[in-house]
Amino acid sequence: MRIGELSKDTGIPVPTIKYYLREGLLPAGERTHANQVSYTAEHARRLRLIRAMVQVGDLPIGTVRTMLAEIDSAERPTDSMLGRLSGALVAPRSHGPHADEDELAETAALLRRHGYTRTDSVHVQMIADVLAMLRRLGRPELAAIVDDYADLALRMAETDLATLTALEDRDNLAESMIIGSVLGEALFAALRRAAHATVSGRVFPEDKFDTSPPS
Repeated sequence: MRIGELSKDTGIPVPTIKYYLREGLLPAGERTHANQVSYTAEHARRLRLIRAMVQVGDLPIGTVRTMLAEIDSAERPTDSMLGRLSGALVAPRSHGPHADEDELAETAALLRRHGYTRTDSVHVQMIADVLAMLRRLGRPELAAIVDDYADLALRMAETDLATLTALEDRDNLAESMIIGSVLGEALFAALRRAAHATVSGRVFPEDKFDTSPPS
């Protein structure tokens, strides 16, 4: 297909496709004539993956280039590839407080008790940082529910990964993982708030706090 057809097929503008070609994110097409280049379904598949990384995952071009190399590496197992993508999607907290070594070790031990086998990732650092902030804010009752959240998160991960097992193409797998991670988190956040509204009516059927002004 010509570049115009590739653009129509993927919904990505021609100037953007040319930019990805210049940046080395998209392999060059096959030159068929002096002024004609042909592209294939593989180019369309790669473009959809790039779009997921840039538009959905909001990854910088340099990170996209690195992750594409990871995906293309025949030596990189699928599990490791997905882990690297997951880490790339994490936006590290730039403000404190940050967990100290003892708090980080405590968080890793807590996760191991719940069956987590990888407790040396950037995700564990972020969990420890959040728990540290809750403690410093004087909200131990919120930090205490992390055990329930840890169990729920494992169940959610099993659901997420079950949707990927039928996918055999690595580009398709990576694209689904990125879109599922980013939009799945937005979906769960909305579901959580909707659930809060529902459960709140059951937990507080009548307002137990007297907010009427004193007579």
